[in-house]
Amino acid sequence: MLTRSQSQSKLQHLQDSVSSLLAAVQEIRSTRDSMHESTSAAIAELQSQRPAAAPSFSPVFVCAFRVAVTPYLAPSGSFRGHLVSVLVESGSSHNILHPRVASYLNLQVDSLPHFAVMVGNGASITCSGHCPPITLLIQGHGFDIPFYLLPIHGADVVLGVRWLQTLGLFLSNFSVPSMEFYHKDSLITLTGSPPSSSPLSLSIKFASIFPLLRWLLSMLSPFYPLIFSLTPSDPLASVTHFLEDLLAVLCRFVAVFSPIPSLPPSHHMITVSILPPILLLSTLNCMSMLISDKETMSMLISDMLSDGLIRPSTSPFSSLVLLVKKKDGTWRFCPDYRALNAITIKDRFSIPTIDELIDELQGASKIDLRSGYHQIRMASEDVHKTAFQTIDGHYEFLVMPFGLTNAPSKFQTAMNDLLRPHRFVIVFFDDSLVYSGTWVDHLFHLSVILDLLLSNHFFAKFSKCCFGVSTVDYLGHLISADVIRPDPSKLQLIADWPVPRSLTDL
Repeated sequence: MLTRSQSQSKLQHLQDSVSSLLAAVQEIRSTRDSMHESTSAAIAELQSQRPAAAPSFSPVFVCAFRVAVTPYLAPSGSFRGHLVSVLVESGSSHNILHPRVASYLNLQVDSLPHFAVMVGNGASITCSGHCPPITLLIQGHGFDIPFYLLPIHGADVVLGVRWLQTLGLFLSNFSVPSMEFYHKDSLITLTGSPPSSSPLSLSIKFASIFPLLRWLLSMLSPFYPLIFSLTPSDPLASVTHFLEDLLAVLCRFVAVFSPIPSLPPSHHMITVSILPPILLLSTLNCMSMLISDKETMSMLISDMLSDGLIRPSTSPFSSLVLLVKKKDGTWRFCPDYRALNAITIKDRFSIPTIDELIDELQGASKIDLRSGYHQIRMASEDVHKTAFQTIDGHYEFLVMPFGLTNAPSKFQTAMNDLLRPHRFVIVFFDDSLVYSGTWVDHLFHLSVILDLLLSNHFFAKFSKCCFGVSTVDYLGHLISADVIRPDPSKLQLIADWPVPRSLTDL
């Protein structure tokens, strides 16, 4: 187990290493041609030593950096409806696909005699196979491309010289960046990420990569065991490598953890069907509150108005409001909809039991949605039924509030519909668990779920999520690969309950 000082020392070492990498990038690029020639000669020599029956292979050279000091062209792409990160890199002689993508999509893979490939930093990686041409959609345009399988970092797909040669003449502009070329008699323009003002900037809302890395280190510190066994010669180096991979995934989907920007889209919607005849709920007097509670209520009302979650109401419906304190010390705004629920037609929906959900878990990353109910929109014809009365006035919800009788089933249904196709995630209301058998699979599974949430306008609360851990707190249980046990903190109240000494105590 590492101490915090050792963790900080290792972090400083990482920072120094990145600085050294940036200083060396220019030198690496300047020697690219000579490295290519050396690599080609070495591979040619190895091929000449193979038996005559063995097929020959063209040399593969890769120069794709995770942190680049020059602009790069990274257009969006997809295989069979699954988004992938694409890097157009003229420093790579061949087209490259990450093995985990090929495995997940069940792509045809032709076996090859394993051979080593030198990458831009001088290290070597092993090519494990070859994919026949498969259609890659890049910004709506289809290209049939064969790929070598290499465990690269920073992108799922690298399009190299072999692909660029099929385009013929093309015009590239790295100040945008973009490239133009003719394909099937049509002029196509591909655009990618604009160049960063700083070599270390990842064009995300964090000021730099290191505050997020420090946060991850503190969240995982002191590197409590990951769900996947580690048997390297340098365990710390392996954990650091894992954290770098995890950081790359989180940075790619950092928008998932941003505040909710606007009202949810209309396809997230709840209706409130009332039994006939419609019974209007009479206006009730506000309950008496402490001064501090009144201030909290006013603050919550102000925040919800500014966020567009509620609006002033003239509805004949009205309900009281309760404030419920959450475990993080903040308050949950809970209208008392018991009268409305009494005349509401109930959904016939079975909420999953905890046992059904956690039986197949090994280890997971937990994603907790930010105010999950507020990411479901109220049907416009039912908004007036959610009206509530406070000391500040009469308001109604534009999003699904807590307390509606059908709210749990509606929310669970929405999440089930979104995540049902994937067998590596379970969901219980606003808590989703992504679990995998290997670290590589887990990174890919996590990317798939974060991409689904982002594309469907669901947002998570970063501080309530945890990633790549062997033990996770979920639904009042501590879940690990070996055992599922109740959370001790939930049992503390029972353990501390005084022993009854009389019938009165009982």
